[in-house]
Amino acid sequence: MSKTIKTIIVDDEQGCIDTLQLALKKYCPWIEVVAATNKAEEAIKLVHELKPQLLFIDIIMPYLNGFEVLDSITHKNVYVIFTTAHDKYAVKAFKANAIDYLLKPIMTEDVVRSAKKALSQINTEEMVTNNFTAFLSVFKTQNLYINKIALPDNDGLILVNFEDIIYLEADSNYTHVFIKDGKKITVSKSLKEFELQLGQPIFLRIHKAFIANLNHAVKYHKGAGGYLIMSNGKTIDVSRNKRQELLNLLKPVN
Repeated sequence: MSKTIKTIIVDDEQGCIDTLQLALKKYCPWIEVVAATNKAEEAIKLVHELKPQLLFIDIIMPYLNGFEVLDSITHKNVYVIFTTAHDKYAVKAFKANAIDYLLKPIMTEDVVRSAKKALSQINTEEMVTNNFTAFLSVFKTQNLYINKIALPDNDGLILVNFEDIIYLEADSNYTHVFIKDGKKITVSKSLKEFELQLGQPIFLRIHKAFIANLNHAVKYHKGAGGYLIMSNGKTIDVSRNKRQELLNLLKPVN
C-alpha cells in the first residue's frame, strides 16, 4: 500500500467538503485528498482520471445521487464512506458493504474514526471489487431504487410512482398528494415527514406548504420568491429563502 490513501470528496454542500478537508488534513495524515467536487457529474470524471482508493460521497445530491454516481463509474476498486443527512436510507445496506457513513452535521471525531477504519481495511489488501458490487446489488433492493411510495388509505396502501406525483400540499397535520391522473390523495402525515421520506433531488420543499416535483414544473415566474406553474396547471408559491436553491437546480441558461 502507498504511504497515503488517495481520496476524493463528493458533496453538494461546500461546508461539508470544508469540514472533511480540514479534519482529514489536521488529524489524518494517511489520507491524501487529491480532489473535491460539489458536482456529481464531475465526480464520475475525477474518479476515472485519478483512480482513488477512497471516496467520501454524499447520498442526496442534485441530478445524480451518490448511489447513481457509484453505479456509473467503471473504477470499482474503491472504498466508500457515505456522508448523509438522512440516516434512514438503506443504512443497513451500506453499513454492511461500505466502510462507514457519517451523519450530518459531521463531527471531527467521526471523520477520524472513519478514516482509521479505511486505513485498517485498505491495509489488509482485501479485494474491494466484490464488496463494491455486492453493495450496489444490496442497495438496489432498498427504497431509493424502488420507484414507488406507499400512501395509506382506509383499505390498505395506494402505491404511487414517484414520477406521477406533481406536488404535495400541507394542510395542518395532513398532506394532499396531487397525482398526474388528476387524483388528490390525502394522507394523515405532515409535509415534513414526506420531505424526509421522499429524499430525492427531484422533490424540493419550495415553501412551508409545498413540495414540488421539479420534473412537473412547467414555468417559473419571478417575484419576491416567485411561483411555479405545474404540469396540471396549478400554481404553487416559492418562498424567498428557497428561490436560489430552486434556480440552482433548474440551471437557467444565461
